[in-house]
Amino acid sequence: MMISRDFLETSARKTLRIIALVLLASSMLSVLLAGVTLALSPNMSLIVLLINGVAISLCSGLTIALARYKLWQMILPLVISIVFVEISTALILPEVKVVVMPFLAVVVLLASLGNSRSFTITILLISTILAMLLIGMPWSLPISNTMGDLLVPIQIVVVGALIVVMWGISDRLMSSQSIALAMVEQRVTEADAARIQAEAARVEIEQQALEQRRLLDLVQALELPVMPVDDDVLVVPLVGSLDSRRMIALRQEILDAVSRQRIRMVILDLTGITLIDTAVAKALMETAQAIRLLGAQTLISGIRSSVAQTLASLNTGIDDLRPVQNLGAALDRARAERLRN
Repeated sequence: MMISRDFLETSARKTLRIIALVLLASSMLSVLLAGVTLALSPNMSLIVLLINGVAISLCSGLTIALARYKLWQMILPLVISIVFVEISTALILPEVKVVVMPFLAVVVLLASLGNSRSFTITILLISTILAMLLIGMPWSLPISNTMGDLLVPIQIVVVGALIVVMWGISDRLMSSQSIALAMVEQRVTEADAARIQAEAARVEIEQQALEQRRLLDLVQALELPVMPVDDDVLVVPLVGSLDSRRMIALRQEILDAVSRQRIRMVILDLTGITLIDTAVAKALMETAQAIRLLGAQTLISGIRSSVAQTLASLNTGIDDLRPVQNLGAALDRARAERLRN
């Protein structure tokens, strides 16, 4: 929004500069013609025309000089100069007031460049009332108007300047519209590109989430290895450090497997465990008790001395753990008991 507003203001400033340059050139030409004619044939009307030309030239130059100021400050000198010329022409040269009166439309167009609706409507009302008063005015100042052949070139210059100014405004407006449409299309293209990029990012994030989930499942499977051996024997090799969180998850995994696969013997292999705390030792005891409640037995193999000391310090649930020296011995005992049964 800010970019579009800056663009419109910049376009309005360029339009004002073009109008000021056109008015400056036409007014200087009128001053030149009036000055030459005045030198040959002094006349009050020519003096007034010369003053009007100088006024427009000065105000046009002032508008160009105010290019870095606010828009209404740039517009104001042109509006004042055109209104001044309209009034003086209607009073002193009533025979050409119909020709120059359309310049009041330029005043309204200039006001519209300020991007203020209230300001434009105010100028429109003032210009309309002023035009009605000046055109309908049946009197003029008692000044001799011996314009002679100068009237025709002045009318030509005025009409030509009016046409050029109107063309400049319309051309600038059309150019602004074209640029605005191009900016809109660019914004739409950028929005589409951003949407496509966001969609690609979303897909990538989903893929990363799926990959992360797969890795987590893999880590969990490696962290909680539960491997069926034969039809009714379950081996659980434990490696690394055990904590309460891991033991709770391991217990649930073991109990689900025992219940689902009708396991008769669970072998907890602690060969890879070097140290456990009392909380983990208690969790091992509780796991063995839960296994027994499901109708299965628990063998524990590969117990190190430090682990054995921690288990022995609890003095509860030790009967539910049937220790063997290593995993091979545990498998042999499981097979032997199956043969006896």
